[in-house]
Amino acid sequence: MSDPGALKKGALTSATYDTVLQIGLRIMSFVLNAFIVRQVSRESFAVMSVRLHLLYSTGLLLSREAFRRAALSSKGNKEIYKVINLLWTGTLVSLPVGLLGWYIWMYVMEQPPESVTRHYSYGVLLILTSVVTEVIAEVPFVLAELQLWSKTKVVIEGVMQLLRSLLLALFVFLWPMHSVLVFGISQMLGSIVYSASYYIVFMRALRRKEDSSLPIHEFNQLLPKWSNGKMLPEVDHELGLLSWSFFKQGWLKEALTEGEHYIMNFFPLISLNQQGVYQVVNNLGSLAARLVFRSIEAAAYKYFAQMLYRGKSIKDQDQSRVAEVSRFFLSLFSNLILVSLLIITFGWSYSRTLLQIYGGSQLSDDDGTLLMRAQCFYVVFLAVNGITEAYTFAVMDDAELSSLRFISDQYKDSEYQPLQIDWVSGRPFFVFASCLALTTVSEAVVYPRSIILHIIFGFLCLILVAYLLRMEFKPVFEKLFDILDSCTRKLIGEGSPGNMLNPLVITKYLRRFLYGSTKK
Repeated sequence: MSDPGALKKGALTSATYDTVLQIGLRIMSFVLNAFIVRQVSRESFAVMSVRLHLLYSTGLLLSREAFRRAALSSKGNKEIYKVINLLWTGTLVSLPVGLLGWYIWMYVMEQPPESVTRHYSYGVLLILTSVVTEVIAEVPFVLAELQLWSKTKVVIEGVMQLLRSLLLALFVFLWPMHSVLVFGISQMLGSIVYSASYYIVFMRALRRKEDSSLPIHEFNQLLPKWSNGKMLPEVDHELGLLSWSFFKQGWLKEALTEGEHYIMNFFPLISLNQQGVYQVVNNLGSLAARLVFRSIEAAAYKYFAQMLYRGKSIKDQDQSRVAEVSRFFLSLFSNLILVSLLIITFGWSYSRTLLQIYGGSQLSDDDGTLLMRAQCFYVVFLAVNGITEAYTFAVMDDAELSSLRFISDQYKDSEYQPLQIDWVSGRPFFVFASCLALTTVSEAVVYPRSIILHIIFGFLCLILVAYLLRMEFKPVFEKLFDILDSCTRKLIGEGSPGNMLNPLVITKYLRRFLYGSTKK
């Protein structure tokens, strides 16, 4: 698919579906974690949510991330078997990665006490098997992404996470003393459903033979293909170099994103109980990054990778595409920073409230509130890093992946400046600063007397911010209105045009109130 409009629409649709999925999953995870924390000890919760989850994320990052990013950069259907062979290489890599992970988690890291976490060794093996199982599904996953089958990813990942969460909650309720073992079982069952679902989707699509744009026509083309006289499956040379560059970058990314978890597990700086408290606070504080930024980053990467050619200068690219990419980047970049500032503004004054509601005084007292506030500031760096990383990884060649200041240097001699934001010192900062001052006063004066009134005051401030910055947030609001309208039409149709409770009528008047017109 090479049409710029279709690519942009596909990327936005993918980000929208993925964001909706992540919001649903995180709300469910929010509730279930509150339930699980009350069923198991803090130490057991730390082993599940910190140590075993770290093994799972590390295994997936090192086994599939590099090959997935490189394959998503491929354009056209020429020699698709080489792309498929490259993705199967990830399965081969997952075996030594899993063996190394097993050795480190079993013999290098300090073992948790048996009295606290039974069946730890089985939990490690189940997590590693889960990693290999998911990597096996990379071929149909990438082909579905290249076809912009956004709903497929949302449905399959949604079912997998829902199954894992419900099974874990049920198992922990029935057998709380075996929480680590049932965590591994839940992960493994979810991975089996995930991989099987992708292959079933392609089996049905190939059987119907309705989509002629598919790069493959038989189910056995999903498997690796050997050339005569070759010991290993042949891969595309350029994509192979990109994969190696991404693989090297993966180690650095892992150290930056999971560094604190490695420190906690390799060095006895804090107890398992403290790790459990930290993880709860960390999960709550990083909700924005998990809900929005990760989905947008993944969709933007696909868009940039398909719109621009890797390794070419801006002058040698299609200028209409360069202009479109520059506008898209600037809009996305500025809106992510706005959302980050919004999180800081309200996160500072409502961190204590959230922790008190979620886990009681054991979370909100002492350092829990300070840690949550620090997480809110961290969101700004996540937003900037996410979108710039998506762009650079999509358009750098294998040599440039080790350079710095890539985006500004690339556009240095161009009329386009995607990093130039001219509003950062104006109205938004004044509005956010004023709101931060008001909510801070509310936390000091109103919160000790009534949490409910403190929350109501914050909600009113949020509405005020949304109105005052309605022009800056216009792309975000319009996208939300479109989602609401689309969902309404699918569920209830157009409905009565005069019914004020109809969401279509509500969004119509909201558009008129905010922007003076019902037209976009």
